Amino acid sequence: MTLKRFLPAVLLFILPAFSRAQEGIRFNPESLDSARVAAGLQHRLVFVDVFTVWCRPCRLMDLEVFSQAATGAFFNSHFINIRIDAEKGTGPGIALRYQVPSYPCYLFLDPDGKLIFLGHGFCNGDQLIAMAREALERSPGKTP
Repeated sequence: MTLKRFLPAVLLFILPAFSRAQEGIRFNPESLDSARVAAGLQHRLVFVDVFTVWCRPCRLMDLEVFSQAATGAFFNSHFINIRIDAEKGTGPGIALRYQVPSYPCYLFLDPDGKLIFLGHGFCNGDQLIAMAREALERSPGKTP
């Protein structure tokens, strides 16, 4: 098969997957510190998904909840979103600092790094948005 014939076939599979990924929560590939700076500049909170690679509920959140358009629309408009592997890099220190009880764990932080709300475990999109609304309600100056 020539490249001219192969490329359109590959694009048929890649583009739909790419567009689905864009509908959900957009996690920024930055550190917690830089996310906090961005949150301060944009007057938002930071949403931190703390996960591990061996955690099945964490993977299900990725596949079934974080990828949903409604969940993405809410989180992308209200939060600076980041993901932290609790077993790599700065992850163990962050998990210890915020006393992460289990995985997945959802931290809602103000730009100063103060914990506003903590949620954990598998949940559906409506439940995750309810947690986010609770965090926004607890945060001075924010509206859900």
